[in-house]
Amino acid sequence: MIRGTTNGPSGRSCAARTSGMNTENRVPAWVASRHLRRSILAEVVDPDGRHVELTDERWQHILVDPDGHPELVGYQAEVMQAVQTPDERRPGRRSNEQWFFLRHAGPSRWLQVVVAYDHDRGWIVTAFGRRRDP
Repeated sequence: MIRGTTNGPSGRSCAARTSGMNTENRVPAWVASRHLRRSILAEVVDPDGRHVELTDERWQHILVDPDGHPELVGYQAEVMQAVQTPDERRPGRRSNEQWFFLRHAGPSRWLQVVVAYDHDRGWIVTAFGRRRDP
């Protein structure tokens, strides 16, 4: 169920919702940790019809970790929009990864979002700005 749309600093809108999480052992350890309750901040459907979640833990990783990107603080809606309606899309480094790119979103020329998939569900791994074209 869509709970509403959010607008970020760039003015782009993004439909997002929250829901429970269904994981299996083939996803990264931070996703498969069944003993840890994850708070789902947002969920969108990618162009292939798969549900993609952004957890609080991953959002904190994106913003705060030692190699974090605090410049993305006000751009959560754009991160979700990049997955929902990307301007560019590429296979990731791993077989279960996709890289999504949104032009003129965030503090740089491009916003890149890395998503890991397990069947029809995905989880945002990280996001960052980039100046070079994908």
